[in-house]
Amino acid sequence: MQEIKIIIGKSGKVVLDVNGIKGSGCKELTKKLEKALGSAESTKAKSEMYEQTQTVEKNQETSA
Repeated sequence: MQEIKIIIGKSGKVVLDVNGIKGSGCKELTKKLEKALGSAESTKAKSEMYEQTQTVEKNQETSA
């Protein structure tokens, strides 16, 4: 499940917490939010950032 948590602290600091996105897709997903909120002060990659989405291709052989 893909999820973005937007956390706004008392000081006004905004934290975007992205879960369920493998690879660098989280950057694309949050691009518009970051643009609206201002430039990012810092970023912290989770382990999901280094995972790759796997596609399984199924080949079916037929014999005559």
